[in-house]
Amino acid sequence: MRLFIKRRWRSAAIAALAASLLLPVAAVASSDFVDVPDGNQFHDDIQWMKDFGITNGCNPPVNNRYCPKDPLLREEAAAFLHRLVLILEDGLTGPPGKDGVDGKDGVDGADGVDGADGVDGADGEKGDKGDPGPAGEKGDKGDPGPPGTGMGTLYEAWSDWVDVVGGTAVDATASCTDGDVALSGGFMLDGDAAKVLASHRVDDGAWTAQAQAADAGQANTNDQTDSPRLRAQVICVDMDL
Repeated sequence: MRLFIKRRWRSAAIAALAASLLLPVAAVASSDFVDVPDGNQFHDDIQWMKDFGITNGCNPPVNNRYCPKDPLLREEAAAFLHRLVLILEDGLTGPPGKDGVDGKDGVDGADGVDGADGVDGADGEKGDKGDPGPAGEKGDKGDPGPPGTGMGTLYEAWSDWVDVVGGTAVDATASCTDGDVALSGGFMLDGDAAKVLASHRVDDGAWTAQAQAADAGQANTNDQTDSPRLRAQVICVDMDL
């Protein structure tokens, strides 16, 4: 029996956590990475990983690229998971605030604003309308976001075994307990006569895997005892805090 864990989940496995766990994530603007345009399906997820320090980029020291189509290496996966665990241990505080933008030009002063050269006395006359203020200076760097809502216990769940027979692709889906959230997942393939076509999260609480016989002409049938089998795994977060 061989256990395969999908290695191309740079863009989905961890990034899906933001929307699912009600983390303090602000609206995501343009990406910090030049190779992740706004129209990319996983743009917000990848930017979330950058904001929380789970990824730094793929071209140090510039690190202005994410390389979203490159395969994920085991050593890179270790770095992602390690950084995520450190965030969980710290209570999931929000990402550091962005640098403040330049202030807008000052608006006209309200009627009755005293001139810059001294305030009128208590019985003074109404002051002239003030001149427009100068352009504001660049704002200070924002404070860190508020503490996160915390996170429940992690646990895993498995689907039943599904026979991979004939030339038709079959699916196996593992689901979390109602109300809990799927963090990541994988699959287990028993037998050499089949190949896995896909493995991905299907919604907030489930993970699915799809496999097909490697050679439809030589695929095993249901009455053979050595038919390859597929089952899906999901890593869940217990949200009952």
